[in-house]
Amino acid sequence: MKRISAIGISAALMITSVAWAGGPGGPGGPMVEKLHRLATQLNLDSTTRAKINALAAQTKTAAQALRPKFRKARQALREALNEANPTERKVLARADVLNRLRTELDRIQLKALVKMHQLLTPQQRDKLRELRKDRRAKRQQCRQEQQARCGKGAREGKVQCVLTNYAKFSADCQHSIVKRYTRGLRRRGGFGSPQRIGK
Repeated sequence: MKRISAIGISAALMITSVAWAGGPGGPGGPMVEKLHRLATQLNLDSTTRAKINALAAQTKTAAQALRPKFRKARQALREALNEANPTERKVLARADVLNRLRTELDRIQLKALVKMHQLLTPQQRDKLRELRKDRRAKRQQCRQEQQARCGKGAREGKVQCVLTNYAKFSADCQHSIVKRYTRGLRRRGGFGSPQRIGK
């Protein structure tokens, strides 16, 4: 049976680490809840808020039902990659299972977002696009700040640099850093604890 080379294992790890980090909001994550949190900025009436709350609850329930399967598939892939002599067939078969579940989770979230958009007025949709554009611009600015101070080095080295220099970043970037790294800590562990930010 064909054996995976060291390069192949590295490539598989990179691909699966991206999948584990999550697509839209991670497995059953906060993607749908973002629109719910924007309710005040979008001036939603109580009826629309109630509909969005109900849709968010349904979506969360559907996504949570898939979480155990997702975790089991992710663990199976990790185990296959950690074998002494992992085979390409086994690793790719387990990656396929994980990717099918990821797609199913993404579809749940995206269907809900489309339904939520349909509840908004044209003016509210325009406002939502503006808010997203502003958020993307702030994220890009934060990435540039981080690159200027910490470079493009290895991930763990960059994380340590960002956390150490936290107080030197803009307020918007600090907010983004806290959200990003505490979410990562909750999901994966590692990189220390949120209390270490800025120390």
